[in-house]
Amino acid sequence: MRERFLELTQLGKSYDTPHGPAVIVDVDEALLPADRVVMMTSGPAATIGERLTVPFPRPRSRVAVLQHPPYYPLRDQLIGFLEERAAA
Repeated sequence: MRERFLELTQLGKSYDTPHGPAVIVDVDEALLPADRVVMMTSGPAATIGERLTVPFPRPRSRVAVLQHPPYYPLRDQLIGFLEERAAA
């Protein structure tokens, strides 16, 4: 668990400078470095399903993001999108 926390902390630091798009498949990893999350529908004909703006100030630390009031509602929105698509 500690190793995973350290990996995510380092991931947040590496994204404090602007980067291009990245494909991330973990909800928590998506929220830490991103300014926007684009959620895709499932399957070979996937399209953009929803876009989510991530409001956390920079520089970001994992601890600060987890304590930011919108973190858990945003996380729930991402998970809800994935669960809804999986049930379809």
